[in-house]
Amino acid sequence: MLSNAQIGQIIDLALAEDLGKGDITTNSLIPQGKVGVASILAKEKGILAGVEIAEEVFRRVDAELKIEVSLKDGAKVGSGDIIATVEGKVASIGVTGADYGYQEDYPRLKSIGKICC
Repeated sequence: MLSNAQIGQIIDLALAEDLGKGDITTNSLIPQGKVGVASILAKEKGILAGVEIAEEVFRRVDAELKIEVSLKDGAKVGSGDIIATVEGKVASIGVTGADYGYQEDYPRLKSIGKICC
């Protein structure tokens, strides 16, 4: 099992590689300072995993984001269940969710959930 320090190092390396000096698309399309709220939903039934890591990724992208977790790791989820809500700068929420929640973690977490169920 990885320590919190090791997980933090992996997150930092991934963010440095992916974002570098910023996300060009986000910076071009989303006004600076625009705030909003997003919900993270389960796409299908399964067993939830990776919530704490997702929280840490959001925090490292923008420490001012407010994250409210509704379901913890190990919870059974169904399609459409709200896992968490994130409030703050839309650019920070979008970059984090699109780059890490959907593309990288979701396929792995989806597989884990299917194996467990």
